[in-house]
Amino acid sequence: MQTFRLFTLTASLAFGVAVSSPAFAQKEKKESFPNCKELRKKYPDGVEKGHPAYDPKLDRDKDGRACEPDTKNEKPPKAAP
Repeated sequence: MQTFRLFTLTASLAFGVAVSSPAFAQKEKKESFPNCKELRKKYPDGVEKGHPAYDPKLDRDKDGRACEPDTKNEKPPKAAP
C-alpha cells in the first residue's frame, strides 16, 4: 500500500510539471505594426520586451521597450480645449 501511494504521488507530481511547462503554454498572438506611429495609436506608452507587439526593429535605443515616448525630442500633447 505504501508503494502504491508513493507511485501515485510521483505520477501526480510528474504530470503537474509536464502540464505546467512552457511547451504547453498558449502563445499570445503576435501583433505587428509597421512603425511606432501606428503602434502608439494602440499603445501610447510603447511596449515592453515580451509583449506580443514588441518588435526589436522598433526599439531604437535597445533598452527593451519599443516606441516609448522620447521626452527630449517629442512635442508635448496638446491640451484639450
